[in-house]
Amino acid sequence: TRGQEYTVTALELQPTAQQLRESRGRYPVEVAPMLVLPFPRPDIIAETLNAVTQDATSKYDEALAIQDYLRGFRYDTEAPVEDGYDGGGMEVIGTFLEVKRGYCVHFASAMAVMARTMGIPARIAIGYLPGTRDTDSPEGSDRYNVDSHDLHSWPELYFVGVGWVPFEPTPGRGTVPDYALPPDAATPTDTPATTGPTQAPRDTDPGFTPDTGSVAAGTAGQQNADALLRVGLSLLLALVVLLTPGIVRAIRRTRRMRRLRSGQGGAEGAWIELTDCALDLGVPVRATETPRELAARLRQLPGLGAPLEASAALGRLLVAAERERYARPGAAQPQPGPDLAGDLVLVTRAIRAGAEPRARIIASLLPASLWAAIVGRGDGRTPQGA
Repeated sequence: TRGQEYTVTALELQPTAQQLRESRGRYPVEVAPMLVLPFPRPDIIAETLNAVTQDATSKYDEALAIQDYLRGFRYDTEAPVEDGYDGGGMEVIGTFLEVKRGYCVHFASAMAVMARTMGIPARIAIGYLPGTRDTDSPEGSDRYNVDSHDLHSWPELYFVGVGWVPFEPTPGRGTVPDYALPPDAATPTDTPATTGPTQAPRDTDPGFTPDTGSVAAGTAGQQNADALLRVGLSLLLALVVLLTPGIVRAIRRTRRMRRLRSGQGGAEGAWIELTDCALDLGVPVRATETPRELAARLRQLPGLGAPLEASAALGRLLVAAERERYARPGAAQPQPGPDLAGDLVLVTRAIRAGAEPRARIIASLLPASLWAAIVGRGDGRTPQGA
C-alpha cells in the first residue's frame, strides 16, 4: 500500500443526550435482527439489568446505566484465559458479569446483550483506536501510527431518527462520546467524540421528522446501508473464524479441569493438559522424551525458574503421572492428592507468565495443541482425558 492514496467521505453525527432520550418510533425492518438473543440465558444478566436500570426512564438512560456499570469493571487480558471464559456464548458473558474482569470483546458483548435484553437494537463493532499522532510528520500533514495495540471492539446501539450510536463500556480504552458522559462529568477535550457509520441525517436535514422519528431514505442511502451491512457481516464472520480454535481449546481445558476437580481425570489427564499448555505457548514436546525429561526442560523456562511453589507443583504432577503411567498392571496405586488440579493451575500459570506476549496471543487464537489433536497428536500420546 506504500504510495497509494484514497479519499474517504463520512458523515459525523454529534447527537445530544436530549435527542437520544427523546428518540421514539418503530425500528426499521432491517434493524429488527439486532434484537434477537439466544436461549437460555444466565440469570445474572436479567438480575444485573434489574439492579442497574431500575431508575432509567428511557432507552437512552438504560444504555447509559449499562455503560456506566460496566466501566466499573477491570480491564484484564489474562483473567479470561486463566479462568476458562475466553470464548463465546451466553455463559461466557454470565461469567464475565460475575468475575467483572475481561477485555474489550467481553465489555462490548456484555453491553450488546444487555441492550438487546432491554429491547434496544445492538451490534458489536470491530476496528482500531485512532492511534498515536506522529510528531515527526512533515509540516502541514497529520500522520497517525496505528498498530495491533490499537485493536478494539465496542458496542453500537440504534436510536430511531439518529442511527447507530457507539458507546464505550471498556475502562481505559477508547473515549466516551460526549452524549454518553454522565451529566456531572467533564467533557473530554483531547479526542472529539465520533459515531459509527449511519445513514440517518442530522435534525437539520429535511429527512428528519422529530414527532415520529422516521427517516426518509433514498435509493443511494439504502445501497450504502446494504454495503455497510455486508461489511459488518463479513467482519463478524471473520471474527467467528478467528476465535473458533481458541474457543474449542478453552472448552477442552475447562472439561479437563472439571474432571480433575471431580476426581475423574487422573494424573495422566493432568499431564496431558500440562503438555498441551506447553505446546500452545511454543514449548516443543518431543515424541521420544519421558515426562521427567520434559519436566527438566520446563524448569528452565523463566516462569518456572523463580517461584518455588510452581516448581514444587510440577514435581508433584510428574511423580503422579509417572506412577500412573509406569506402574505394573494390577498394582495398587496411591490416589492423586486432592490438590492435583491446583498444582496444574500453578504450573500452567507460571509457564504462561514466563512466555512472551506474542506467544500468549498465538496460544489464545491458534493453539498448537488443538492442531496436534486434529492430525493425530504428533507428540505420540493418546488423547486420554480429552
